[in-house]
Amino acid sequence: MLTKESYPESTVTVEDLIEAQQSGDKKKIAYAVCTYIAENTAAVIMKERQNGTDEAVALAAAQQIEGQEALAAVLVKRAYAIPKATTYKGKKQALDDFIFSVNYDCYMAAAK
Repeated sequence: MLTKESYPESTVTVEDLIEAQQSGDKKKIAYAVCTYIAENTAAVIMKERQNGTDEAVALAAAQQIEGQEALAAVLVKRAYAIPKATTYKGKKQALDDFIFSVNYDCYMAAAK
């Protein structure tokens, strides 16, 4: 079972988000926002997916994330397209890969 301790160490804090926003630098903002989303929202969703939470339950929970309902729903659909691993190592790899993929895709879309 994956736990909060299974997550990679967070690299972006709320303070980093504020600093990036205040800088006005679009790439810095994209990096901070995308990394924060990947390391937090996406990580929780994939953890729940790999731990066996039903997709309908995850979608209902996604609707409770104020201001991120649509994004969270998309991430749930994306996470549940990935097979549930049977070993801790497989679950951890799925989590790490999902975080990287969400971060990369977000940054590439934002940096356009």
